[in-house]
Parts: sequence; structure tokens; C-alpha cells
Amino acid sequence: MGTKAFDRSFAAGEITPEMYGRLDLTKEQTGLATCRNAIVLPHGPVANRPGTEFVSEIKSSANPARLIPFTYSITQTMAIEVGAGYFRFHSQAGTLMNGGVPYEVANSYAQADIANIHYVQSADVLTLVHPNYPIAELRRLGATNWTLTNPSFAIPTYCPTGATATVTSPHTSSWNPVNYQYCVTTVQTGDLQESIASNVTTAISNDLTLLGNYNTITWTLPTGVTPIRFNVYKLVNGLWGYIGQAAATATSFIDNNITPNASQTPPIMDSGFNDAVGNYPAAVSYYQQRRCFGGTNNAPQNVWMTMSGTESNLTYTLPVTASNRVAFRIAAREASAIRHLVPVANLIMLTASCEWRVSSTDGSALWASNLSVQPQSYIGANNVTPIVVGNTVLFSQARGGRIREMAYNWQAQAYLTNDISVLAPHLFDYNQVLDMCFSRAPYPILWAVSTNGNLLGMTYVPEQQVAAWHRHDFGGNVEAVCCITEQPAGTLASEDMLYLIVNRVINGVTRRFIERMHTRYFNTPSDAFFVDSGATNFLPGTFSWSGTAISCNIPSHGLSTGNSAYFTFSNTALSGTYTVTSVTDTNNLVLTSTTVGQGSGTVSQTPAQYVSQVSGLTWLAGLTVNVLVDGAPIPARQVSSGGVVTLDYPGTKVVVGLPITTQVQTLPISLQVDTAMGQTLEKNVTQAWLRLYRTSGVYVGPDFNTLTLATQRSFQDLPGNQPALFSGVLPVVITPAWQFDGAICIQQTDPLPMTLTSVALDISVS
Repeated sequence: MGTKAFDRSFAAGEITPEMYGRLDLTKEQTGLATCRNAIVLPHGPVANRPGTEFVSEIKSSANPARLIPFTYSITQTMAIEVGAGYFRFHSQAGTLMNGGVPYEVANSYAQADIANIHYVQSADVLTLVHPNYPIAELRRLGATNWTLTNPSFAIPTYCPTGATATVTSPHTSSWNPVNYQYCVTTVQTGDLQESIASNVTTAISNDLTLLGNYNTITWTLPTGVTPIRFNVYKLVNGLWGYIGQAAATATSFIDNNITPNASQTPPIMDSGFNDAVGNYPAAVSYYQQRRCFGGTNNAPQNVWMTMSGTESNLTYTLPVTASNRVAFRIAAREASAIRHLVPVANLIMLTASCEWRVSSTDGSALWASNLSVQPQSYIGANNVTPIVVGNTVLFSQARGGRIREMAYNWQAQAYLTNDISVLAPHLFDYNQVLDMCFSRAPYPILWAVSTNGNLLGMTYVPEQQVAAWHRHDFGGNVEAVCCITEQPAGTLASEDMLYLIVNRVINGVTRRFIERMHTRYFNTPSDAFFVDSGATNFLPGTFSWSGTAISCNIPSHGLSTGNSAYFTFSNTALSGTYTVTSVTDTNNLVLTSTTVGQGSGTVSQTPAQYVSQVSGLTWLAGLTVNVLVDGAPIPARQVSSGGVVTLDYPGTKVVVGLPITTQVQTLPISLQVDTAMGQTLEKNVTQAWLRLYRTSGVYVGPDFNTLTLATQRSFQDLPGNQPALFSGVLPVVITPAWQFDGAICIQQTDPLPMTLTSVALDISVS
């Protein structure tokens, strides 16, 4: 008996074999049995992932490092390499250089603590916290001018000194003297922060109710600060109260029986925060114009939020006011060390055992008098930085290694968590997630590093109920990831580019490489980049711009001093025709810019030179690589010990890198031929119709060991030339094999694109 089957979407991604019997689930009808090195697109197709570009080796391959994203502006972003004792900076698939060497900033972090650093960015300041180290701020002052400092959270001490009070009492008859004491504070220009109080004046006696009697308060101006005014306070019945202010240059104030305002008092500060070992926070964030910290070793369930509108002012007053710092402790059922503070509509606190919601009771801005702290669920988060997508929080749970989403539910009037890896537990169980990041464009994908060395991806569009998992391997163990926004050379729009640290063993030596996932955009097959740790002779170069000099490293550029050529820079403002100022060697030259500036990135030369070999591939020495020459793959070959690959014939655009094997397998087929949906019948797929888009080099078969090339050459393709990329329906007669599943396998091993939109099958049923 013959029948047909049709897979029209793969939007559910890879599904665990344990769910093959759940034919009642809609997602089982749109899933895949295997999705390896392929990306599920939000609208249903599946495409092979782009390759990665080699950026550099980390400073010391003997020790792991991690990556932290930094965004200075919409056009200037960095992937910061954090290692024991140093920061390095990478952007546009290049490394920030200074004087011919990678630019570095020193730090004091030990190797064992690198993975547990948490961070938050505001403008050009990156706040770094770890429970074993004081809070640190990494500041960008210029392209090659970064500083790492420890901010002070002590109350400002630039108060007036020598405060005294004197009595003027021309009328003493029938008087009823009262003791008075005063203090003065400084309000600083700019941030308007108020200092601690000056010394308290010696008590004086006077009856200010009598006409003409008054007290004069005097002080000495503070040094090292520019005040905008001075606030004066009077002590009455044990409470301070505000009685007025004096100008920035004034040194005296007269109290002629001013009634103190006891609702405004001098600032007070607690001790025990960021002042000693055990008092350093583990979590940091921003919420409602406050910088928030939580989870010290001595107070693991405590939270501190700075005074509204300030970065480091942790003062309060008595009575409290809305702008005061906020400090509280979670009253939890079990030990719940705060690991993350996540700002969404409310402030979400993720601890080792539960999730909390911090909000105001009246819907206004949060402060001490309207604080509400409520548990939302009892799951627990591990130490990996959570991701915010829209108003949803994605986090890795503390136990079990799964990924969960946390979003507000109006029916429950609370934040609910959901296991979004429930359809693919085989990718997570008995492993842990080590790092995560999220790419928002061109496709919304959560990237998660697993302890097994694989990189897991989830195409995530919650409003369309798309949460499709796929897995990726890179010929080594992925150890760290981050996403930053960049505009890849040759494209017209910005993308979120994925940076990775991959640990590979090459010729018996451990090497850790920083690599950037290439854009999947390509105009022609020669633009395709589907190799890992790869490079290309057409966009091979890097440049360093300082002043008017642009130093370019372009392997085998073939130019001489005085030659003119068009250069395409990743900084598009620099692209144009240049006359070569000087040539250092066959790989390095210097151009002169008409403008003064600085920066680094990638550069290509047009027209490209014909080359018969590609050199400079030292990081791939001794490895077997795939090669694409002007859009046509040539047989795999080994890179020489000197980092050279020799081609079979000259080409202008050559892409070289480690092979990528993309594998897609459909789920077992269910057929409406009996009440068992055909599960008891053996099936033989005799022919497949693949609907493809801009694809070449696909193999199809009943399993990955029995594959048939999907021939796509047409009469329009000249003999000896690479066939054009195919779009449309491609019929493939495959090797017959009787099996109960009736699934087919699709594989791509060439460095060429593949996008599969649907599959139709001709099936014989026993």
C-alpha cells in the first residue's frame, strides 16, 4: 500500500525520543528527531548555521576565560575577555590593539572566581560584583583608555568643620531659656548629594520667643568640594529638624526661633556593606533609578538599593523619605542566597531555592514604606546570568540543568515559571548550563553552553509559542558566549553577533580560541561562510586606526606603495579608494585617512587578487579543513605546519575552516491508516520531495550512513562550474529501507548554505 506524508514546519525544534509516542501533541507534528548544527527559523524552516570566524587565541590557553558584553553606543560594542588578572577587548571580529599588542586592563580576580562575576552596565560604566571582592567599576574613557576602580559607598564626608553657635539675647527679662544645638551639612554641586553632618555645636541657652533674641551658627567652608548650599539642622527633644539653608559661600546662619521640620533630617548610613570580606555583594542590577545589590556572604538574603537617582549613596533619614536608600532582608522558609536581581515590570530576585517579586503596595515608585516582597515559585536558579526577553525572564534552574521562563500571569496575579526545555530534556538532563546569552536579530535565539561542551540554541518567540531547541558542536568544547550588536562587513543592517570561546585540542595541545559566528547573509555562493574557526582571503584583514594612519593586515595583498585600490572597512565611514602610503611586507600596509580617529575592525581589498594558496592560518596548522573557492567546494585538505593551504586552482574569494556537519532527521511518521496511526506497520520511503531555498550540496537517506546526493544541476549550469543555489522543490529517489519510523535524514557537509522549508514523502506501507 502506498501513501504520502508531508512535514510543513519544523518550528518545534528537536524533540526527545521519549516523546515520539505523543502523537496527540501539536508540537510533535512540527518537530525534528535531530537538529544538529542547524537553526530552526521562527517561521518554520530549518537552516544550517553559519560558521565562525577566528578572532584570536585568549591570553593564556592554559586557563579558561569568559566573555562579557559591553555596549558603548549603537555602533560601538565590545566582547570583553575576562581572565585571571586581565581584561581584553574584541570587536568586529578583531582585537583592540595598542602599540601593536592587545590592549589590556589589569584586574585582581582569581581564576576560580571568573565564572561567578555578575555585572550590569549603565552608560559607559560596567559594574562588576563577586562575593569575594569589593564592587568594581570598569569605565570606558576612550578607545584605549579603560579604568578599573572600586567605588566608595561611604557617606560623603565633605561637611563643614568647626561649627559653633553663639547667643544674641538683648532681652532677658521674663525669659524662659532653652538649650539649643545645631549641625550643618554640605549639598554638593552636580549630583546634589548631601554630606554627613558637621560636628554638633556646644549647647547654648536662649529664649528665642523674645523679640530680638537669636542664635548665630557659624562654620568653616569644606575643602575639596564645590557646594551648592548648606543645610542647617536644629536639635529639639532629641530629634534633628531642618531649619533652613545658606548660600554656597556663606559661613553663618541665624536662627530667630525657626520651627524645625522634623521630616527632613541629616543623612545616616549603616555599616556592614562593601567594607570588608564577607560584606561584598554577589548580585547587582538597576531598578527605578537605583543601583541594587544583594547576597553578601555575611547577609546572603539581604538587598541594598541606593538613594533614588544616585549610584553609591546608601544613606537614609529618620523619619524615612521616598528618596532614601532601601534595605531589607528576605524572610524565607529556607536558606535563599540571592544570586540575581532582574528588573522587569517589578524587581525579580532569583535565589538558590526560590523566586521573589519586589514591588510597591500602591503602584507608585518603590521605597521603604510601600515595599512588598512576595515569593512567586520555589524552583531556584544557578549562578548563570539570566536573560530578559521582552518582559520574560529566562534562567537556568539550580538543579536539573533545565531552562525556565518566568513571566507575569494576570489570572494568577503573580509571576509563573515554566520549563521551556520540557520537549528536549535529553539535551539537558545530567548536565548543567555554564553560560547564556540572547541574540535578538536577525533571529531571536537563546544560546546556552552545556557542560558536555555543546552549544544549545533555542529559537524563542513567546508570543507565537515558538521555543525550538537545536544543538551545535564546534570540534571542541564551548566554554563561554556573549552577544553584541555589530554590522558585519558587506551588510546593510546590524545583527547580534555571537562570540564564543572554544577549547580545542590541536596536535595534542589545548588551545582556546575566541571566535565570532559569521552572518548568514550572502549575496552569492562565494559569500557563504559555513566553516568553523575560519578565515577568508577576501575579507581576511584587520585594521587599526590611530590618528590618520590606518594600519592594515591583509594576507597576500599584492600591492605596492603608490598603488590605488578600493578598501571596504567594517567601519563603513572609512570605506573608499586609497593610495597606499607604505608597504611593510606582503601582509601589511599603511593607508592615510582624511579624518582623525581611532578604532579597529575588518577590512577587504577590491578587486581581490587571484591566489593559489592561503597563508597565515597558523591556528589551524595540521588540521583538515574545508575550502570554498569562488563559491565551489574543493576536496578537504590539511593545513601545513606553516599555516598554508594550497588550492587546486587559483581563486579570488577563498574561505577556509574546520568542517561543519549539519544533520536534520524527521520524526517517526504517523499515518491515518488505522487506529494505531500506522505505528504497527513497517514503512519504506522511496522518494522525498524537498522544498529548498538557496541551497546546495544536500544528501538524503533513510539514515545518516545511507545517503544519496540531491542532484540539482540544470541545463543552465555550465560544465565544470558550481551549480547555482537551488530554490524550489527537489525530488530525490533515496535508498529504500523498511523500518517502523519511516523517517528520513538530511545532511550537509560542504561549506554551502542549506534551508529546508518542507518535506513530502512517498511511502510504501507493509
